[in-house]
Amino acid sequence: MDIGIIGAGKVGCTLGKYWSEQNNRIIGYYDTKEDAAAWAASFTHSKIYRTIKELVADSEVVLITVPDGLIESVWQEVKTCSIQEKCILHCSGSISSKVFEGALSLGGYPASIHPLYAVSDKKSTYLSIKDAAFSVEGNPKAVAVIKDIFANCSNPLLTFDTNKKTLYHTAAATASNLVVGLLSMAQEMMEECGFDKEEALKAMAPLIIGNVEAVIERGPQAALTGPIERNDLITVEKHLSQLSQEQKKIYKSVSNQVINVAQKKHPDRDYHAMRELLQKD
Repeated sequence: MDIGIIGAGKVGCTLGKYWSEQNNRIIGYYDTKEDAAAWAASFTHSKIYRTIKELVADSEVVLITVPDGLIESVWQEVKTCSIQEKCILHCSGSISSKVFEGALSLGGYPASIHPLYAVSDKKSTYLSIKDAAFSVEGNPKAVAVIKDIFANCSNPLLTFDTNKKTLYHTAAATASNLVVGLLSMAQEMMEECGFDKEEALKAMAPLIIGNVEAVIERGPQAALTGPIERNDLITVEKHLSQLSQEQKKIYKSVSNQVINVAQKKHPDRDYHAMRELLQKD
């Protein structure tokens, strides 16, 4: 399977290197920055392409790994090429394969893949991505080709309805980016207590890691502890008294979801008073 990659950034380099080490053939890279394409080609022992047309002509699979805002414009150029019997893929988490409008009528097979993983470095992430799950949606023929590409990989592949792509990405952002936001807020509170940034994170690390591991192993309901789960109104009221107006909004919003989890864990427990407390200005 000859795979050509448009976009020589972190994702393009990571997948190119990872796939090439799993017996897939990466034929080369095109990028508007020729030095980036040259580095990626050297990294994956492939070649530099000077035009998209040349890369598409040599590829059975065209993987587009440009920023989300550029995918449609790249597709407009790709679709001027012959894409008969070729798979056209992108790696956006929030955009579905519908962005490749007209691909089927041109004989191509559109799909998208997205790693549930933070690709933070183009030089080394390929070493750690082996356990990451990848979401897959799109044309059945393209999905089958993607499964072939991953045949020698250990990654779980999650297939789902194309219409759910944005909801899927919202879930991924909630589990990663929004958690980072909450941890940042907790770190700021610890700093107000007199700890420095590094000391605060180090102190909270076992708590953070333990909670994540418990959720993964046993699920949110079994992992949930704390004053809301205990229905401890006095402690929650004390928490609220220590927060700024902006922090209160975040605390209350997340706490309402925590009540939902707690109610499932304790269906006979009455959390009405807790909800009322969180609704107060």
